Amino acid sequence: MEQVRSMSLFYLSFGNVTCLLCNVALHRPTTSTSVYYTDAKTIDGNAYNAVDGRISTNFWRGSCIRSVDDDHYRSMTVDLGDIYDIQHFDFSLREDKL
Repeated sequence: MEQVRSMSLFYLSFGNVTCLLCNVALHRPTTSTSVYYTDAKTIDGNAYNAVDGRISTNFWRGSCIRSVDDDHYRSMTVDLGDIYDIQHFDFSLREDKL
């Protein structure tokens, strides 16, 4: 069974409340400039994969974002739903050979 990350390591403060180890991006809406699909369309590189809480860095496990090759200005966004003072942001690069 694949591990799920319940919290990301960053320090968050908003208003009078301070939250340590909160993942405000978890399961939030995402967009990307393009989405890569496998030939069988069983696995995709949807931006939602970046905020699904799964920690695998292998595309074939369905937990990575990937753009199409001819997208020369690749980007993705996450709607956090509010304004936050984020002190730390963490991400991982894919480790597969795709």
